Amino acid sequence: MAALEEIITIEEICSPRTPTQFLEWFEDNLREINKTDGINDQVILHEGIAKFFYEEVFPLFRLLQNKKDAWCDLKFKNLYGDQPFDVEIFGSKESEFPSFLEITMADQNYEDHLRMRYFAEHGDVCMTGPVTHTGTRKTGLNVSVANEAGDLTEMNQEKKDLIRNAIARKTSKAYPENTGLLVYFDDYVAFSMHKDKAVMDRFLDELDVDWTDKFSALYLVSASGNQIWERYRSEQDA
Repeated sequence: MAALEEIITIEEICSPRTPTQFLEWFEDNLREINKTDGINDQVILHEGIAKFFYEEVFPLFRLLQNKKDAWCDLKFKNLYGDQPFDVEIFGSKESEFPSFLEITMADQNYEDHLRMRYFAEHGDVCMTGPVTHTGTRKTGLNVSVANEAGDLTEMNQEKKDLIRNAIARKTSKAYPENTGLLVYFDDYVAFSMHKDKAVMDRFLDELDVDWTDKFSALYLVSASGNQIWERYRSEQDA
């Protein structure tokens, strides 16, 4: 059976690149991944190198799609392992841009993992129905997902709660000066409409978590790549 590790390596991922270089490199690898048989489950379940690729590299890809022109002279390097940030940025002058990025996923819970496991097993899944399960991976895991439509207002509120919790988690840790926080979230159901942008704007403006004590910038980036929100410490202090 093929594995994503046969297509891409940690060393290759962690090479410094300009936004244009990064986007071209990432898109080339996505095409290779999409045409390779036998790795679909690894990709869906974020196992092995797929966890790093889709939970830290893909969010940076979506951010750079939106910031490639403004950040064209910078270079970005993903880092693998335990350090107080996930991306090092070269070329930042006088704190005009972050020197480091910490990346976190808002949609990181066991229910989402089980939903993707159901998708891997069955080929389709309802993204709004409640998830139930019995057993464990050792004893035999049986996952069920109800085919139910959710209330958009409730789903948007749940998404805001996940984002707030993700930001709060990260503010409890220590980071180098001039580190930016990138929060990546799934917008394929919640916040999938352009009119929802104003709802998220109000949420961020009224956020009761003081992220400015730890981060110089906050980037909220959607999985679709269609939406991005930016907040900066300097703006909050003005």
